[in-house]
Amino acid sequence: MKGLKKILFLSTLVLMAVCGTSCNSSDGDEDLDAYIKLDAAAFKARIESAGGFDAVQILDYRSAADFAKGHLPNAINIEGTNQNAKDENGEFRTAVKNQFSTSKTIFVYGSKATNNTLGFYLSGIISKMGWGIAKTIHMTNGYESWVEAGYETVK
Repeated sequence: MKGLKKILFLSTLVLMAVCGTSCNSSDGDEDLDAYIKLDAAAFKARIESAGGFDAVQILDYRSAADFAKGHLPNAINIEGTNQNAKDENGEFRTAVKNQFSTSKTIFVYGSKATNNTLGFYLSGIISKMGWGIAKTIHMTNGYESWVEAGYETVK
């Protein structure tokens, strides 16, 4: 009997671990955690290893006003919100589809203030739009962490 309880307990742990990474759902979308999260230094290193700013596609989802104050070189600004990203044919998703290619990695960043909620949600949406886990890279702690590290920005 002890052996059976142990097997059931271990099976439950395995099931919880699997569901914890692949069965979670938010806002009706599954697998919204399916992208790579990197800090500013690793994000910069990945851009450089991919050929630099001119060779990669970078999405800044902050407001146009914030983008105008400064952004990463070669970044394209498409303001993302929970509302405009929710609909499959909505403004955010349509703009991303029209301006970025799923054949290349997409580097995504926003603001530190919204990073843990909106940024993670948008990166998950983008991953599901065809980029997948390996080609969707999100910078944690937002644009502010890039600036704090002293990396190149443009206005």
